[in-house]
Amino acid sequence: MIDLHFFAPLRGHRAALKFAELSRGKRSIKAPTEKQFGALLWQPKLPDIDLLVRTAGELRLSNFMLYQAAYAELYFTDKAWPDFSEDDVDAAIAEFGRRKRKFGGL
Repeated sequence: MIDLHFFAPLRGHRAALKFAELSRGKRSIKAPTEKQFGALLWQPKLPDIDLLVRTAGELRLSNFMLYQAAYAELYFTDKAWPDFSEDDVDAAIAEFGRRKRKFGGL
């Protein structure tokens, strides 16, 4: 999944709250599996992010889908979102294609 959003709230805390609510009143609470926790996140049906483009010279993620972006490749550009053109998308994808993805490995 390639994500070109420049702003969206993190919903991970809501997933944790949902899990706590589902567990309320139980004698023991088991930690959710990755799949169970993922189902509680914002936009659970979307695949994890492969490429996250951050515009306007900002060098932070701003709490954007942190869980889903754990292994995303990050692309930073000084260009503001309204000015981000098709050629800029192509450049970001080309840069992504040159990277060797390790998914947490060495």
